[in-house]
Amino acid sequence: MTAYNLVNPGSMVAGQPEDISQVLANFTAIQNVLNGNVDDGNIKPGAGINPSKILGYPNDASKLLRGDGAWNPALIGAAAGTSLFASRVAADTNDRWHSLASGQLEWGPGNAAVDANLYRSAAAVLRTDGALSSGAYGISLPASPVDGQEYTLVDSLTNPTYQWRFRYNAGSTSSYKWEFVGGAPKVITDLTAPSTTSSSYVLLSGGPVFTIPRAGEYDLGMSCALYSDTAGGGAGGGVSVPGVGVPAELSASWASFPLAWNGGTFSVDAMRTISSGDVGVYNARIGTTGTAYTNMRTLRVRPRRVS
Repeated sequence: MTAYNLVNPGSMVAGQPEDISQVLANFTAIQNVLNGNVDDGNIKPGAGINPSKILGYPNDASKLLRGDGAWNPALIGAAAGTSLFASRVAADTNDRWHSLASGQLEWGPGNAAVDANLYRSAAAVLRTDGALSSGAYGISLPASPVDGQEYTLVDSLTNPTYQWRFRYNAGSTSSYKWEFVGGAPKVITDLTAPSTTSSSYVLLSGGPVFTIPRAGEYDLGMSCALYSDTAGGGAGGGVSVPGVGVPAELSASWASFPLAWNGGTFSVDAMRTISSGDVGVYNARIGTTGTAYTNMRTLRVRPRRVS
């Protein structure tokens, strides 16, 4: 603040004129401070400033937060559409964001009216009149998930062949805490008709084969047509599981077809726990007669819960 000085004190005696311009300037500065106009021109560095001079006087009805630190009762009871907080960036002509007294949040582009919102529509329900876009989508699940988090796992960001939605259950006693909540199974079909004379299950040309993306519990299924080129010959098909081979619950076979080129369609489904690797449709000749054929092979894979 400009220092107060007496101008020509020696000449300020009865009957002498005096220059009161400096006195007037000082009184004007005091008036500015008393009226709440606080700035670098009238407050010296390091001076204490009463918060009420910055945030509004305690009885200022236009301030949301009063100078005494209390919320203004008039604005707490404001109409639902009253904007209490807002934000803009430089050159904006409209709010980028604001909060209404009703609790509704609204967003806009800054150069036009707001066009997105979020509000409470019912008990324990949040709603928007537009749409919500989530970035929870990718080829691997999050490394540090939180309870209740959801994520869509895909095999490609540009052309996925499966979209599996998971929800993380931190309270699960299983090591597989990502629980499957939606999505279609991965289905792979091969329509060729390869053959084999192997008495043990082998992977024939065309598979189908699928690489398990995460360790966990999976529903596996297979369908295929089996037949033999020889009367009395047999054929079998099944889903091979890494480290196990073709388990009984995932295999189907016919020991002896009564006629050559005679056969049928078989289908099996079961749940298996898989740590990693490929699952695929394998085939074998049953018995020692003829050549076993298979076609219309279809592999189905859907998770239950994964790590």
